[in-house]
Amino acid sequence: LVSEGNKVLIAGSTSTTADQALKQELIKTGIRIFDYYIENIEELYQLSDVYLFTVISNHSAIEFPLSVLEAMACNLPVITTPYGSLKDYFHESTCFRYYTHEEELPQLIESVLQAKCDNNSKIAGLFTWQSVFNELFNNIEANGFLFNRN
Repeated sequence: LVSEGNKVLIAGSTSTTADQALKQELIKTGIRIFDYYIENIEELYQLSDVYLFTVISNHSAIEFPLSVLEAMACNLPVITTPYGSLKDYFHESTCFRYYTHEEELPQLIESVLQAKCDNNSKIAGLFTWQSVFNELFNNIEANGFLFNRN
């Protein structure tokens, strides 16, 4: 991606130890790495054109990666591996795409950059605390349980 003239930023975990050799190799190629706490992380999303979630290993992220939701909340197009439970909740669209081979990335990036992406934040909104509570409450109520909201 860097060789095609793109600026690549990596926001890495602050809770895991970085592979220092790999980090230095990536920096030498022109990739900017943020492996420290960023208070206003949304600013990193807002300056981006597309969000790539490239995690493959089952032990490299939580089952439902919150960074994908954060990117969607900023209306970023998302390209991701079919990691964890993402496939259970998100279907492909012009602005949300799955990939399995890195060779697919240049075409997918070009595709999502040409699309008008204004629906991802609405989809991410389905996962707010209020939305989750309402769904839980409606399921409890629909199954005949008595529940007092107060």
